[in-house]
Amino acid sequence: MNTIGKYISDLIIQHDCVIVPGLGGFVANYKPASLSDEKGLFMPPQKEIGFNRSLMHNDGLLVNHVAIQMGIAYADAQKGVEAFVNTLWEQLGEKNVAEISEIGILKKDLTGN
Repeated sequence: MNTIGKYISDLIIQHDCVIVPGLGGFVANYKPASLSDEKGLFMPPQKEIGFNRSLMHNDGLLVNHVAIQMGIAYADAQKGVEAFVNTLWEQLGEKNVAEISEIGILKKDLTGN
């Protein structure tokens, strides 16, 4: 189930929010194209990704995508996502940091959130 990061990445391209049940939600905010006069650069439109730890309920989007992509039952996909989340929580507990492939790094803040 180390491909969950890729599935989250795939979904965030198509959707504005991808909830990882038991962990939180990745939220995409649209940034329009911009021009930097100082640097002489034109920046294309992009999505800026944030994380909201309050979005923890299972809306089914990620688990269903995992089930379809892996060709497995929804219940099995849900168990795989749960195992992925448990691994992340263990990493956060031990090192205060967890890496999600193709997404980035989650870190605890000074208050442990």
